Amino acid sequence: MLVCRAQLDFLRIASSRAKPSDAELGQLLTPTSQKIQSIQDYREKNRASPLFNHLSAVSESISALGWVAVVSLLSIRSTLRPLSRMEKSIRKVS
Repeated sequence: MLVCRAQLDFLRIASSRAKPSDAELGQLLTPTSQKIQSIQDYREKNRASPLFNHLSAVSESISALGWVAVVSLLSIRSTLRPLSRMEKSIRKVS
């Protein structure tokens, strides 16, 4: 599947360099996003198909490949939060 190739390409790029900017992250995720959208569009175009339930299962589960965007956003936030939590803890003790 092409979407798996797009995801693998993203993971290879992400693992070989520093954290990208938000704009660059969006560009890096575009191929995966486009492939996910094409799978969802294919399902919608084939509603009359006797295999529609199967198409729906694939279409609804393929969006799980978006985990990289969630993980990326969490990692960006987590780099900021521990310091503020630590500072709050120090203030309480002091």
